[in-house]
Amino acid sequence: MPNRVTLEDMASDSKRKSQLIIRAATEKKATELILLEMKGITTYTDYFLICSGKSDRQVQAIARGLRKFWKSRGYALLASRELSRGNGSSWIMRMWWSTSSWNL
Repeated sequence: MPNRVTLEDMASDSKRKSQLIIRAATEKKATELILLEMKGITTYTDYFLICSGKSDRQVQAIARGLRKFWKSRGYALLASRELSRGNGSSWIMRMWWSTSSWNL
């Protein structure tokens, strides 16, 4: 019989993943990191990370680094939005989906 994952296991795993993604973002020199706890507010995520970069190039590097982080752990890109105004202001939003999310 396979091991069953409890809600408590999922919650601690979610917190651990949020800490790992913060580390991955800071390795790419992300600044102004804000981790929002979304439990009880939305059903599709437990945490939401907002971070900044000092230039368009740095924002792209942060996004590439986080993409590599998630893909190496078996996550698939669910949605991606980017906006660059060419004046040094840009933003990227990405949502990742665990391919094992439903193995409860």
